[in-house]
Amino acid sequence: MGDEDNPQLIGIPDDLCRRAGISATWKTGNKLGIIAYKHVNVYSGDKKSSFFPCDTRVHFLGPEIILFSPILRKLVNESNGVFLSIRKIQKSNSDEVRPELIKHSKQYRSILRACVEKCIWHLTEILYVDTLPGDVVLPQLLEWVRFHFPSRELMAMKILAKKSIGAELENMNYWEAVIGCALHGKLEIVRSLLSYHTKADHPAFVTADNILKTMPVYNVYGGYSVNEFTMRWKHWQMDLASNLEYKTFMIDHNLEELMRLFAGEEGILWDFSKYTEAWYELVAAKLLYSSPCCKQAELARHANNIAERWQAGRHLDHIILALMENEMYKVIEQIQHMNDSGWFAAHLTDLLYNCEKLNIMDEDQTNVTDKLHESLLLEYGSTLFGHSSLWQCGASYLEQCPTQVTSICKIQGIKSIRRGRLGNALAWAIKAQDGAFATYIADQFLKQYAEEGILQCEDLLENLGAYMLTSDRLTFLGKYCEFHQMYVMEEFSEAAQLLISLITSNLTPKYFWPILLTDAIPLLEAEDILLSSKDTFLLMRSVEEHGDDPAFHDKTEIFRLSAARNLARALNIETGQPEK
Repeated sequence: MGDEDNPQLIGIPDDLCRRAGISATWKTGNKLGIIAYKHVNVYSGDKKSSFFPCDTRVHFLGPEIILFSPILRKLVNESNGVFLSIRKIQKSNSDEVRPELIKHSKQYRSILRACVEKCIWHLTEILYVDTLPGDVVLPQLLEWVRFHFPSRELMAMKILAKKSIGAELENMNYWEAVIGCALHGKLEIVRSLLSYHTKADHPAFVTADNILKTMPVYNVYGGYSVNEFTMRWKHWQMDLASNLEYKTFMIDHNLEELMRLFAGEEGILWDFSKYTEAWYELVAAKLLYSSPCCKQAELARHANNIAERWQAGRHLDHIILALMENEMYKVIEQIQHMNDSGWFAAHLTDLLYNCEKLNIMDEDQTNVTDKLHESLLLEYGSTLFGHSSLWQCGASYLEQCPTQVTSICKIQGIKSIRRGRLGNALAWAIKAQDGAFATYIADQFLKQYAEEGILQCEDLLENLGAYMLTSDRLTFLGKYCEFHQMYVMEEFSEAAQLLISLITSNLTPKYFWPILLTDAIPLLEAEDILLSSKDTFLLMRSVEEHGDDPAFHDKTEIFRLSAARNLARALNIETGQPEK
């Protein structure tokens, strides 16, 4: 509906609303119900309304739930599988848990369709899930930048594919490709590009190539301690600074500026910002050439300085800066504003929660991590419950919200019952795993069918699955719905056997026996024998025990005739079969 700075104007196509005015009330979730309403007060004249009589309509206004679009339904179902899989991870040994969580994080990342979300998720993964020993951030930060900003490397590949000396003369993007790759730490590509320069054999270019070839690159598994690496790297940079001081690279202005970048000169870094698409590319470059062993705790200072000078103000910038500053409450606050109906906030928070990397304090310094985690899952799960085919996915999220879900679901379920929406009420009862409430609602379905012959919400009832076991009465309702469906589809043999299993289940409510026994009559009279002599005797006993209900009195005689006829036919066939 827009925000405070950019409100969105929405027209209501209703002439009565235009003439009389409107009134609105909150519906469930974040929807508004809008009706035509003439505003009056104690000073209004007491006269007959000029709008009477009239036809009134209720208009519902709410944000678009993009997850309900067919193209994103796959995202919902795939991510639900990953979410449930995380629940199965055994958390007894932290060394075994971490690789599993990294694997699940990458699965989430592969599911994401949008570049913005993928970029944020990837950064979260390398800073908080797939962390390197010693908390050194540069190697993975460079990987992240290269992955999401590949244009300069692709530009370089096109130049190198020609394999022609004088590349800087043939291609106007030559130095942009060189500098772009240098900012991303792709030094082998930089060396290859320089080797195709017209002056590649000049001592200045040869020296530059040797300096790049010998640049120390930190590897956490390379055998050097941080102190040893730092000593080698400083020695390398001193050698480079000496060459710059002696004007070794004066032969070519671009080459000299490139080497000053490698020497860690921040002025040159900002001159080269025109070759970048985002400020965080400069963060990675600054660390590479001035603080290659930077740890996560130090990252915030570098990121803040560059973001402030860049004047980064986009929504994405705020999220990335908060991630680099380890201010997770800001991250969660910002990702909740994404137009994805809560998908990103719920799943990213859940991953961090399971990694034990979420520690959120409120203004009173009270830990609210559990409450926040649960509220985001509850919000996302409730959104999915608003769709007829996604409600079971929604239930799997709500099952992880034990401290909130029961009371909320009960309230929503009671509201639905009052509005006559039994399907919604049953969905809320299933969410809460409230057996007594589910029994009550299932009774309402069955009693309505007994009185009116109408079975509401068949789609919902036919897809209860394991949720049917929430209560015995709901199990009976679900199975009777299956029987009803089989009968409509003329699967009479299967329907007959299901009816017998319902009769023997001891789940049938007293008021529903007349219905079950009446349903048996056409099966007894079917042209094919659907019920054996044993089944028929069972039905006859059931009539003796439960057939005294006034609702069945007018059917007793026809039932007995049908049962006797079926019994005779069944015995003839059964006794006439050759013995095995």
